[in-house]
Amino acid sequence: MGKLSTKKNAMGKKTTREKPFPIDKLLYPSLLIAISAILYTLFKTILTNTPIERLDATDGLLISDTFTGTNGPYVILCLDEEQYQKGARLNSAFSDSESIISTLLDPTTSLPIAKFATVDCSAVSTKAGSSISTRYGIDETVKPASVSIIGRSGTLTQVKPGHLKSGYTLSKVVRGLVEVRARKVDSTKGMREKCTEGLGGDKGGCVVLMKGGTSTVDGGVGRKEFKDFMAGYADEVEFVTVDCTKLEVQGVEGRMKEEYTEGYDRLVMFTSGDDGGLRVKSFKDVWHKDSLGKWLLEGLSGEDVGGAVKAESIKVKTRSKRSREMGKKRAQDKAKGSRDKVKKRRDVEEQEEEEQAFRVPRGW
Repeated sequence: MGKLSTKKNAMGKKTTREKPFPIDKLLYPSLLIAISAILYTLFKTILTNTPIERLDATDGLLISDTFTGTNGPYVILCLDEEQYQKGARLNSAFSDSESIISTLLDPTTSLPIAKFATVDCSAVSTKAGSSISTRYGIDETVKPASVSIIGRSGTLTQVKPGHLKSGYTLSKVVRGLVEVRARKVDSTKGMREKCTEGLGGDKGGCVVLMKGGTSTVDGGVGRKEFKDFMAGYADEVEFVTVDCTKLEVQGVEGRMKEEYTEGYDRLVMFTSGDDGGLRVKSFKDVWHKDSLGKWLLEGLSGEDVGGAVKAESIKVKTRSKRSREMGKKRAQDKAKGSRDKVKKRRDVEEQEEEEQAFRVPRGW
C-alpha cells in the first residue's frame, strides 16, 4: 500500500488521501527478470539444437568402423538423404535421448558414453556393393523409427518400438548396452560360465564384487569408485557380482583377508595358474580406482597371489543363518569401534584445547 498524506481542502478541513504506489520501483526488477528469462531460453535453445552428426554413407571405411564398434558406442537413426535434405524432424525419443546421454561421461575418456548419428541406411556403397541395412541386418520398416545401438564389443542391437516412447526409455536401453556392468551370479553354474571358464584367453582374469548389502559405508563411495574402475579395465577382465547377504562363495571366503560383514563389500580376483588351477587374490585397501587398478595389474602379472585352487571347488551356495548372524555382529563391532575411535579423537582434541588455554606464553 502507498503512504497516507494529509492536506487541507477549500473549506479549511484536513483530508487524508493515499499516495499512489510507486510503480517505477518495480519496473527495473521486472525488466531484469524478463531479460534473464529470455537469455536463458535462448541459451537453452542453442544447446538443444546442436546438430546431431550425419554419417557419409558413401565412406566405406567410416561406415565399417562405426558399425563394427571401432569408433566406440553409437546410436544410429536411419534417415534417408531426401528427408535429411528437407530438414525432416528427428524422432523425438532419439533426439531427447541424445540430450540425456550427452551428460553421462565415460570416466576413462571424459566423453559421452555413446555418440548419436543419422545415416541413409538404404544407400549403397560402391565399395561394399550393398546397402548398410542389408550388410548389418537393419530393418528400416520399423515404426516409428529405425534406431540401432552399437555396443562396446561392436554388437548391433535394433531398438524395439516400445523403447521409443520417450527419450528416458531409450536412454535406459542405451545405458544397459553401453555401460560396463558387473554380471550377476547366483549359482555355481553361473560362476563357472560367467567367470572362471576360459580365463587366460581374451580376458586375463575375473573380478568378483561380493556385496555385503546396501552400500552405506562411506556414503557408497566404494561402489562409485568400483564403477569407474570397471570402465577402465572392461577389455582385460570379466566383472561379476554376488549378493553375499544371501549367498557365499565356498572355496574362496576362507582364503580372504576380510570375513563377511553385513554392509561391507569385498573383492576377489581369479586368474589362471600354471598348473591349471585358479589363483586367488583378495583386495584390502582404500576403495579408490587407482588402488583398485594397481591391485588388478598385480593380480594379472601373478604378483602377491594366493595358492591355486581347483575351479570345481568354487561353489555359490546359500549363506547359513549362523554366518548371517556373525556378519551382523561384525558390522555392529565395526560400528562400535568407529564410534570409540571418534570419541577418543574428540577427547584428545578437548585435552589439547584445555592445555593450550592454560599454557603460559614465553617471556611472562
